[in-house]
Amino acid sequence: MDEDALCNPLLIRMIAEQEQSTLQRGQRAQNVRSWDLGQDVSRHRGNRSMFEIYRLFADYKYRTYIQEKLRLDSNPATPAAEYQTEALQQQFYHELGLLAMSAIFGTNELKNMLRPNELADLEPDGRCMMDVADGPLGHGLLEGLRDGVPVFIHKTFAEFFAGHFLHSRIKNEEQVLNPEEHLMGDADEEESDNECDSSESEDDFTDILRGMIKMVSEARSSLLRKKENPGMMIQFLRMYEDDDYEQVVFFADSFASASCPLHSAVISKDPLYQRYVNEENLQVLDDFDRSVLHVAALHCHVDILKILPMRDSLTRRDRFGMTPLMYTERSYGDRHVALRILDMFCSQLHDAQVEWRKVLPILAWNMRNEKELEYSVLYAAVKDNLCSLLKVLLNQFCIKRNEWYHRIDPRRVNIDTIRDEERNTILFYADSVAVRDLLLPYCNSQGGDESDDTP
Repeated sequence: MDEDALCNPLLIRMIAEQEQSTLQRGQRAQNVRSWDLGQDVSRHRGNRSMFEIYRLFADYKYRTYIQEKLRLDSNPATPAAEYQTEALQQQFYHELGLLAMSAIFGTNELKNMLRPNELADLEPDGRCMMDVADGPLGHGLLEGLRDGVPVFIHKTFAEFFAGHFLHSRIKNEEQVLNPEEHLMGDADEEESDNECDSSESEDDFTDILRGMIKMVSEARSSLLRKKENPGMMIQFLRMYEDDDYEQVVFFADSFASASCPLHSAVISKDPLYQRYVNEENLQVLDDFDRSVLHVAALHCHVDILKILPMRDSLTRRDRFGMTPLMYTERSYGDRHVALRILDMFCSQLHDAQVEWRKVLPILAWNMRNEKELEYSVLYAAVKDNLCSLLKVLLNQFCIKRNEWYHRIDPRRVNIDTIRDEERNTILFYADSVAVRDLLLPYCNSQGGDESDDTP
């Protein structure tokens, strides 16, 4: 979301409710905190303000709950009382997080992400569901159950608490090893099937996104079959590719970066992010062990990438086992922007030892299978003059105009077979000398279109 938070009716309502409550109680300290919240909304545009408002509003609801329903002091005076309050707050977030997970995800997804005792709590006769059915929660964030599914007063509250739940769980998980294997599943097997009958595969997809969706679907099915997979971590990575979970992962990422100002500025698209650029913030890792480079690649922040030191950081793995390079396939935002970022990375890594097929499996799949030129990542690289990316694509996936390359790796692609509706090859779209020079060793410059025109 890139709208001003003050234009969001739900956020205005949340601020107003907190403001009204504090004015009615005449609590000066609470008024100051509410005023600070309003100042935060005024200063910052976009997602960061939204995250802060939700976080403060959730804390406000918790304080109201323990004061009015449990008759406890939200500012305990003794260590024992403080411990009790902290335990209650953890229970508050954990229970709402579980209910939010149940409201957002399906049964199979929950089985991959939750522990047995948590799944039991979400059964119709489980602790959490019975609490909602009996109505004693008392914090005003849930309306009840509908067809056995928890209903929050607004979808974004479910997304907020699910994001908190995922963050609190993932930050304590072991690092995933070889996430590529889990994410792609039996992609290599699918490619082998496609080699058997390429005529059937040409029309299977209409664009890159459809290809990506199919690959994700295959990988998800593979995950459900493989008990050894780190379910929650891999399931979370897949959420970046699904618009339905955009706010869930936004909240989870925001919680993970809450103590990292530069990370948070990138995630929230803060236009004043440069004020946080210093040596300390460039070196710090968030709760997911992500550097600023990871976050910038994932959230398609091109501007900050222009000033970040890259070479040594591009191969750093986070808690998910992912590198910044790998996140270019699972990033938010416009795919053209993601490809620009990938081009920047390729300019640093084109001469490095990188297993491109393994690190960028979706891109590799597109290169292997997409025969309609306008949906090929090769076409995007040519049209946008992304020379570093184009160099990697040609060098790693394509056949030069001799048999030697094909004998080394029969999976290499003859790019003259990738054509547009008028049967033009990619060489027809080379607008710059640099792009043309890169393409010529791989193309038949004498090949014509339907009108026998040559490049």
